[in-house]
Amino acid sequence: MRIRTIFGCLALACCVAPWLGACGGGVELSQKEKETRETTLAGDEALRVGLVNLRAIVEACRVPKGTYRACDTRSDLGRDALAGIPFGSGRGKVRVVSARRNAYGLEGTSPSGQRFTIVRDANGASLRECRPPGLGLCRADGRW
Repeated sequence: MRIRTIFGCLALACCVAPWLGACGGGVELSQKEKETRETTLAGDEALRVGLVNLRAIVEACRVPKGTYRACDTRSDLGRDALAGIPFGSGRGKVRVVSARRNAYGLEGTSPSGQRFTIVRDANGASLRECRPPGLGLCRADGRW
């Protein structure tokens, strides 16, 4: 009788344990979550670096032209200047979304779908925003 009870408990434990995250089930899931988070953060950081580099190129483009209006396409910015920058639209890419005389907007979407922007207003003030707030490298206040 005692042996049957021990085997019954063992059988029950083997059936229930994976559902409760015991016996390694929870460890594997948390490892996958950790890897996903690291990948998300790396993608967000790479995109932010791309935006900062694009900003420097746009600022340099304005100097000889006197306006940002002529600093929004690959040909305006220069293929050589954009080397190594993921310029274009889509995930993992950065682009100029608006270019005016004294203002511009830059945008990029990370591989995980986070949207990061840099906006320079006509007074020279810059704002860095991101969506959705609180995920990846986007702070809870929607800034980066």
